[in-house]
Amino acid sequence: MKVDQYFFCPSRHLLPVASSFGFRHLVPFVLRSDSVAWPVSSPPLESLNILSGLSMAKEAVEDWRRFMQDMKVNKRKVSIHKGDGNFCYKKWHKIFVGDVVKVEKDHFFPADLLLLSSSYEDGICYVETMNLDGESNLKVKRALDVTLHFDEDKTFKDFYATIRCEDPNPSLYTFVGNLEYEKQVCSSFLHYIFFNL
Repeated sequence: MKVDQYFFCPSRHLLPVASSFGFRHLVPFVLRSDSVAWPVSSPPLESLNILSGLSMAKEAVEDWRRFMQDMKVNKRKVSIHKGDGNFCYKKWHKIFVGDVVKVEKDHFFPADLLLLSSSYEDGICYVETMNLDGESNLKVKRALDVTLHFDEDKTFKDFYATIRCEDPNPSLYTFVGNLEYEKQVCSSFLHYIFFNL
């Protein structure tokens, strides 16, 4: 949902009311039977404003903590192909779409990736997906047949491929896409994709 300036203020007052504490303080204000205009500084309205303010402060602190955690994660480094078969380390936030990333054993990886090759002869690797689906067992992923022979850094020297895929969506178990490499097209490579959140 998109939150704009017109939605923000009412939602800040309505969300805390949904709690039992907020509802208990709002009911006396609504049931007030004065035929004259309600005073602006009535105790129930003040308590509702305090409750809204506390709720906003709590969410601001949570957002700040999440921002700081994201900053810490984005400072992690990963090996990126810089050209001519050479790899160098870059921080996660400096990685762009199309970069070739070398994922090392027992390390986190920064984004959704397509497995091009593996150090195992059959091109398989094992990925833990606990951050995505809560399962701690390892998932088997297999490299594409057309890129399976990329077993050393130097083999990426002249590598150029095009990936055409669907727009981002919340589905973890379906993927539509094609990899075009040396006039060959590989399609429906869900089992070759690393997903990361």
